[in-house]
Amino acid sequence: MINLETRYSIDEIKSKYNPIITVFGSSTCNENSKLYVLASNIGEIIAKNGYTTASGGYTCVMSGIAKGSTKNGGRSIGITTDEITSVKPSKYLTEEFREYTLMSRLEILINISDAFVVLPGSSGTLTELALVWDKQKLGLIPVKPCYLIGKTWHKIFNIIFKNNDSLVNKSHWKKDEEVENACVLINELHDLNNALKN
Repeated sequence: MINLETRYSIDEIKSKYNPIITVFGSSTCNENSKLYVLASNIGEIIAKNGYTTASGGYTCVMSGIAKGSTKNGGRSIGITTDEITSVKPSKYLTEEFREYTLMSRLEILINISDAFVVLPGSSGTLTELALVWDKQKLGLIPVKPCYLIGKTWHKIFNIIFKNNDSLVNKSHWKKDEEVENACVLINELHDLNNALKN
């Protein structure tokens, strides 16, 4: 059985750190990599636009986002989990909220967010993005902006929303079109900066 009991409440976190942008991305890069530097730059852009960043709180994109966010006095929170013990949380976090399970961690990350930024990643990032899209389509959470960075996510967006298999019809009761329209394909950092200003 999946445990979705959470240690922290959405309201508790939101009352302290609102507004929040949750960032998803790879956990496997070092601080000298292009991806880490990209994440740090994006964290800085998000913070300069008045948002707290939230992430899974560990390495690579999660740490880069936190580093960039807190560089000039911004804030970054990490939603970690008791189930991950092989790595330590990022040293750049403003605060860590340790959840019981991966699933309760993901529930918090999704439900505290006012928007989502998705950076290059692998199966974990794909899981996170797919869950956001599905929960929004089903009306389980409000439809919120989702900024997709990287060719992989642009391709996946097109597969899901544009080039859907002819055997799969768009639902008449799901919010497919709203979710599609809330997605922004980001090619340059200034595009993200401009989108967050509006």
